[in-house]
Amino acid sequence: KSGNIDMSAIILPATMDKVSLPPIAREMAELCDKGEALVIDGSKVSRVGLAGLQLLASAALAAQDRSVEFKVTGASDELTGAISLGGLSNMLGLAA
Repeated sequence: KSGNIDMSAIILPATMDKVSLPPIAREMAELCDKGEALVIDGSKVSRVGLAGLQLLASAALAAQDRSVEFKVTGASDELTGAISLGGLSNMLGLAA
């Protein structure tokens, strides 16, 4: 592990749906495979579908499997609400 703190955040799109998620899923998988921290910027999210929550949950599990840091930063109210509603707050490090 490098002590490189200059990690680039993965910025989630305003609408997290089946169309916008595949490239993000690929980016998360690549970072995870390299053992790099997954820092997710959720500040722009205005709509989250079930697919978006599933993506975040699976990325968190993948990061855990590889002992890679996973965190969601700047989560919008919509994203925080959806995560909370989905019961994923603890898993995604957004415990209220």
